[in-house]
Amino acid sequence: MRSLVPARGSADQLVIDIGLPDLTRHGLRHTGATWLADAGVPLHVLQDILGHASIETTRGYLHPDDRHLASAAEQANAFLSRSALPASKSKAAQQRQARGL
Repeated sequence: MRSLVPARGSADQLVIDIGLPDLTRHGLRHTGATWLADAGVPLHVLQDILGHASIETTRGYLHPDDRHLASAAEQANAFLSRSALPASKSKAAQQRQARGL
């Protein structure tokens, strides 16, 4: 299978062209693998793309984005905070009461 990873010279030129001198080919390889995994590409397929003999090597390339976990925790906290408040009448119940129903 032909590797989908850019050839050494083209990757070096890309880094030069975008003006990020601290960026490395290997860093781009890790980032690309992580993005593919986040997009749902199965690990064994990434292993083939990256040319790894071991799935554990491929696992080491992945650096998941945990920001979604912080957002989920904030949403859960907001929900639980509302649930912990004393029960108050719903808007519909307040309207019914105001109309004498």
